[in-house]
Amino acid sequence: MDPEIEQAHDARVPYLSPENLGDPDGRLVRAPSPVPLAESYATQEHTSLRRGMRAIVRARLDSTTRTPKPEEVYGITKWMVTAWNPLGRVCTLEENTELNCDLLDRLMSEKILFGEVLRTTPPDRSWLEDTYVFAGMDEASVLEVAREFGQPAFTAWRDTFLTVIPTGLVDGLEMVTREVTVELRPMTCPMRVDDLEAKKCVIHGGPFGSRAIHAASIWSTHRELIMPRLGCTPCGGGVDPTLGPLAGAGGPVMLSDIGLASRYGSYVWR
Repeated sequence: MDPEIEQAHDARVPYLSPENLGDPDGRLVRAPSPVPLAESYATQEHTSLRRGMRAIVRARLDSTTRTPKPEEVYGITKWMVTAWNPLGRVCTLEENTELNCDLLDRLMSEKILFGEVLRTTPPDRSWLEDTYVFAGMDEASVLEVAREFGQPAFTAWRDTFLTVIPTGLVDGLEMVTREVTVELRPMTCPMRVDDLEAKKCVIHGGPFGSRAIHAASIWSTHRELIMPRLGCTPCGGGVDPTLGPLAGAGGPVMLSDIGLASRYGSYVWR
C-alpha cells in the first residue's frame, strides 16, 4: 500500500461501525458507545467556522468543577440545545434535520434572541449534532424545551463558564460547571484525527465484498455529514476526496438509509 494512503487509514476518525458487516443481520446491530453518556457531555466540543478557521468552544477539563461565584458570572446567558437523536433514538440525517426544524419553530415561538448553529462533536469527531445557540429564555423554560425534545442534558454558556444541565430524563447525569476555553484551529481534514495540515482522507472500505462495501458506505455517510459542517482546507471544503478504488464510480451507493452515529452508539442500517 502507498505510504501516504496507509498513514491516512491509520489517522482516520474512529467512528463506530456495527460488527459483522458482511452479515445482513449484523448490519442492524448498533454497537454501544464506549464512552459513558456523562463523559460525552463533559468532553464535547462546539464548533463554528470563522474566516477559514474553526472556532472551538469547550470546557476546560483541567479546571476545577465548581459553582461560580456571583461576581464571576456576568453578561447574557447563552443556551445550547439540540433535538438530534432524542433519548438515543437511531435517526437518519433527514430525520435529525426535521427534528431540529421543529425545535427551531418551538424556540422562535418563545421570541428568543437567536444566535447561530454550532456543530457539537466529541474530540475525535466520531459523531456530530447540530446545536442551536440562543438567549432570551430562563433556565426553567429551556429545561422544559429540552425535555420536550428528548434530550438528557443541555448546556449553559455563562461568560467564562460552561454548565451541563441534566433534564432528568436519564439517570446518571449530574450538573457540572467548568471554565470555558475558546480556541481557533485550522480547518484540517475532519476525517483525520492527527489534524495534520494539507493531509487528506482516503476511503475506508472498497467496492469488492459485502463488508468492504458497507464499510465504504459508513465512511461516505460520515464524510458527507461532517465535511460541510466542519470545513476542510486540504480538499477545498470537501469537493476533492481521495476515493481510491471508487474514484471512477463516484463512491458507494446506499440502497437504504443509515442511522447516524451519535453519543449513544455507532452507525446502523435501518
